[in-house]
Amino acid sequence: QADYLGSTYTTAWSLSFNNDGKKLFIVDGDSSYKIYEYSLTTAYDLSTLSLESNRGIWVDSAYPTGHSFNSDGTKLFLGNTDGGIREYSLSVGFDLSSTFTLVDTLDVSSDVGTNVKGVEFNPDGTKMFVSSEAAKKIYQYDLPTGFDLTGATLKKELLHNINYANGFEFK
Repeated sequence: QADYLGSTYTTAWSLSFNNDGKKLFIVDGDSSYKIYEYSLTTAYDLSTLSLESNRGIWVDSAYPTGHSFNSDGTKLFLGNTDGGIREYSLSVGFDLSSTFTLVDTLDVSSDVGTNVKGVEFNPDGTKMFVSSEAAKKIYQYDLPTGFDLTGATLKKELLHNINYANGFEFK
């Protein structure tokens, strides 16, 4: 049985859960330019879902696409259609209603193009992986300090040749 979340958003570009599965985050980049935070009373059970918070994240002429959190949820990374990745700090981990501050922006447009779709990290945050739908590639960046965009350098490109691959995840 499928449930309907209403007309909350038109395109869910990316989604993720927090560590215990009791929060779900969905990025809408096409209509509201927001990231939505839902709470779940039972971990990973969508039938217990309720809207907790949403934040507007429109950036200049770009809209958000892929996203990723650091391990404790105090940093949020958002890919955008301008070829940028934005790093935000949250005063409370995995809580979009907490103080939400733009810390840094990494322009990867010369590597990835202007349509960053997926953003993922290795567990310690020293490797960032970015996908581009148009280029059909995943890019690996090395970060000198975990979950900090400062000093990020392109390490490797991987051609996957899959149409419409918007996101990915490592397990």
